[in-house]
Amino acid sequence: MHCKVILQDILQVRTEWLPSIQLIGFQGRLDDQHTLFSDLNEKVNDLLTKKTANQYLVILPELISVVAIERNDVKFIPDVMTAFIIPED
Repeated sequence: MHCKVILQDILQVRTEWLPSIQLIGFQGRLDDQHTLFSDLNEKVNDLLTKKTANQYLVILPELISVVAIERNDVKFIPDVMTAFIIPED
């Protein structure tokens, strides 16, 4: 017996336009994301520039991952960390 499921009946799609999001965190290979999250968790309390404690995993087209948190200040970036901006939609 086959059951026909229509996605519009069970899902609601919403489009939301967001401003750019400034991040600070660690960059590495996609396979290293668990280590990168661990590194971020160790450093997160030391960051004065954090805006929230929400963590992001950004996967770039080259399969490079950026594990980061939102930041307020773009002036200070620790040597071992990287800055990244998710462009606005």
